[in-house]
Amino acid sequence: MKIQPLVAEFLGTFYLCFAGIAAILCSTPAIGSGAGIVGIALAHGLALAIAVNAFGGISGAHFNPAVTMGFFVTKRLPMMSVGPYILAQLLGATAAALICRTTFPVEAINQGQLGVPLPAV
Repeated sequence: MKIQPLVAEFLGTFYLCFAGIAAILCSTPAIGSGAGIVGIALAHGLALAIAVNAFGGISGAHFNPAVTMGFFVTKRLPMMSVGPYILAQLLGATAAALICRTTFPVEAINQGQLGVPLPAV
């Protein structure tokens, strides 16, 4: 298997997760960007559009293990590629979360729970 698709999956997933987490953390009272839910949604949508445009021709632009599994089930991705794709995606998302954790103030991380989707209390 070539390394280029794996690097593309890593970078695309990193970019999508970093933009999403950063938008969520910037919307917390600690930072107060005022973007709100619309700004967060736009950040995710624009990041995904840019990542697909940049990496779609290299890897198929899955950026999500569920999408990778969908491609596998529909026989558009060979079984030998599934594990490496998912590993690259998990590493990209983890790297994005770690960089956001070190970049943003602790107050924003605690208020935004590092962008983890949780049910409302």
